Amino acid sequence: MPRARIEAPEVIDDEVDSRVLMQHYLGEFGCEVLEAESGAEGLEMAMEHQPDLITLDLQMPGMDGWEVLKRLKADTKVKNIPVVVASIVANEGRGRLLGAVDLLNKPIDRTHLLRVLWRNLVNRAEHRLLVVDDDEEVHRLIKAQLQPEGLDIVCVSSGQEGLEEVARETPGAILLDLAMPGMHGLTFLDRLRENPYHVGLPVIVVTGKNLSDAEVHLLADKVSGVVLKGEGFAERLRGFLTTLFPIASADADSESTEG
Repeated sequence: MPRARIEAPEVIDDEVDSRVLMQHYLGEFGCEVLEAESGAEGLEMAMEHQPDLITLDLQMPGMDGWEVLKRLKADTKVKNIPVVVASIVANEGRGRLLGAVDLLNKPIDRTHLLRVLWRNLVNRAEHRLLVVDDDEEVHRLIKAQLQPEGLDIVCVSSGQEGLEEVARETPGAILLDLAMPGMHGLTFLDRLRENPYHVGLPVIVVTGKNLSDAEVHLLADKVSGVVLKGEGFAERLRGFLTTLFPIASADADSESTEG
């Protein structure tokens, strides 16, 4: 089923350069962006337009981000709008953030922002995991480990089948093998990211070989992480998936490499 278009996130930030950068990044995701250059203006705009999501700087003259967040969460009209704190002090005072759904440290990283948008707008209630791997043993292992957690797991054996499955119904995340007959995993990634609605779709590469530094660098802007197959694979995989789905937490093994 196609996803609804994200119409209007709101950016509240007194810094012009920050607003321009967010406008650029959000535009890549298909958004029409509302901009406010002060806390008071941002609060008024949120009340009037009720945006899909708000990105909020904390350090602003006049009404700062803390006060904006407090007032947003106190008003029944707007209290359920997801708020992403985007600030150089994003990690300070985490307990005061009153339901903010994500934190982004400035300078904003494009890849991190797009993943945040995916989690909080496109994928709010999605528990569907797509496995693109020609190894049926991997299919069986993932289903055995994760289906009891309530995930809807769909397995395909080629990149082309994976693209067709994404077109049919967008998953919450994709597990991708790189070395498959026919379409290589990198080609799959490039084809997937051609669609602006799939730019932020989390993809975790699963591989049986240690990647070179060059390969890790190549994947850095394309995937959410890399997990090695073999002993401890299921535990390492769960470490990544706990950030995307409501499953029991597990620590990612040091053999996994974040993108």
